[in-house]
Amino acid sequence: MKTPGAKSIFVNALYSSGARGLSVVARAVYVVIVAKHLGPESYGLYSYALAWYLLFVPISALGMDSVLVREIGRGRFGSEAVFAASLSLRGVTSLLVAILCFSTAVVFEESAEVRSLLLVLSVALLGRSLALWATAVFRGSESSQYILSQEATYRLLEVVLGVLLVINGFGVIALAIVHASCWVLQGLSSMYLVRRRLGRPLRVSFHYPTARKLLSDGMPFVISALVGAWLVQGALVLLRHGGGDPAGLGQFALALQVFVLLGSVVAELAFAAIPVLSRSEDRQDGKTQHFLDATFRIAWFMSTALTVGAVALGRPVVSALFGESYLPSVPLIVWASALVGIFFLGNGLRSMLVARGGYYRIVWANVAGAAAFTALYFPLSEVMALHGVFLALCVGYLLVAGVQVVAVGKYLSLNWGWLVGRPLLAATLTMGACMPLSVANPFVGLVGGIAVLILSWFLLGLVPLEKIRATLG
Repeated sequence: MKTPGAKSIFVNALYSSGARGLSVVARAVYVVIVAKHLGPESYGLYSYALAWYLLFVPISALGMDSVLVREIGRGRFGSEAVFAASLSLRGVTSLLVAILCFSTAVVFEESAEVRSLLLVLSVALLGRSLALWATAVFRGSESSQYILSQEATYRLLEVVLGVLLVINGFGVIALAIVHASCWVLQGLSSMYLVRRRLGRPLRVSFHYPTARKLLSDGMPFVISALVGAWLVQGALVLLRHGGGDPAGLGQFALALQVFVLLGSVVAELAFAAIPVLSRSEDRQDGKTQHFLDATFRIAWFMSTALTVGAVALGRPVVSALFGESYLPSVPLIVWASALVGIFFLGNGLRSMLVARGGYYRIVWANVAGAAAFTALYFPLSEVMALHGVFLALCVGYLLVAGVQVVAVGKYLSLNWGWLVGRPLLAATLTMGACMPLSVANPFVGLVGGIAVLILSWFLLGLVPLEKIRATLG
């Protein structure tokens, strides 16, 4: 179903955002109930298995999804040929990568339970890869309502079945089977919708020039996605194989899940700015400069406000939702909350570079960040334990943002006093008020911290109403 112009953009964006929002809410409910019933050790093991197989998902996609959306939407170099070649490549890569996922687990894992988990999740990879291919087709065909219907059906089904299983005493293998079954069903039903609702035949075609074009165009996307996945999931893999405490793995997994859930929301906000930034680049109307300034300030405000919430309410909220066995995760959740703003900054800068066509600058930024995280992981974790892991993550994401700032700074002005100096002062004043107040009373710490944050931002001139109006106008 296609609708013209701005209405089409709005409708499809609404469906896509609705699908993402529904997925986040369902995941949050799922995490709360599953983590509480499994306990830190089993939850950590399950989170590690998920992280392992999710590292292979970008390889199965080979960066083709972004290219597929673009080419189907534009109808370039024969969209039907692109459609057939992408489906053929996806079928082959999905199968090979699923085999690779399980084979490497057999090599590196001695635990029979973990091997069984990853065997089941390798099947999930097959279904997930096909579902992601269909999602790209829906987006390119301006039929994102099917994305929403698929996410609503299968994510909610997974949550309901998973919750029922853990409440009735089933373990991680049962959860993995439900997860894999839902993704396989979603993959198959998505392909059915592509054939029946969009009228596209599911035929196999290895047209070499088209396949080569898909792979070459997708290369920056697959590299960026792979190193981006390593930044998110790699810590769990390293913790598992670096001799970490099993219960500690569960505490870290819970804190990381807070970052992943919040990060997926803020990433969507940054992604939504790409059309406006693309038009701004064409017109050279100055909105890109306003967006840069706003991105830095939103990132600072977001990190500070979320950190205030984690410091003030972390213990009572974690105790109420997950139980006292997860209280060691509270300091880690403080790290995760601060990391969300850094992640938003990197995604905002990424949107600016996408609008300008700087894809390989994004790739090098992600590679640099992933390399820094990997290099710092072992020395920092030796000295600071799980706090060191989060510090390594922060350095990695700061480097991702930093490399992109250098690229953006070649055509925009950077006033470090406004972008870093004043927000840092406001954050320092805020945390200086929040931390002692939170010791006395969590609610007072929260209210006092937010009040100081808002007051300091106004006093330091960090709320430029005229620039906000200029950006939105």
